[in-house]
Amino acid sequence: MAVAADGCAFSWGRGCEGQLGLGNREDVVVPSLVSFNEDGSQRSEAADGLPSKGVPASLRPKREVAGVAAGRLHSVLWDSNGRVYTAGCNDDGQVRVVM
Repeated sequence: MAVAADGCAFSWGRGCEGQLGLGNREDVVVPSLVSFNEDGSQRSEAADGLPSKGVPASLRPKREVAGVAAGRLHSVLWDSNGRVYTAGCNDDGQVRVVM
């Protein structure tokens, strides 16, 4: 996972447990935009390379991603408003957010 200077998050790699945050369990070799709908549910579209090549405004996330962290089978993203999003395997509670 990576976060561009403009707040867009991109994910790629092994996705067997949904850990890429793209709403599926597929392996992805091309950086793909990680985005959320207004209700916080995930949506995704493959991006043709990095953000500098231009991500259409209609695909840009409503919230800027401030940071990411990834484990072997899970990932965590947080936005500029402090909201936390998790994806992936939850066998040991690693994607559950406790407030």
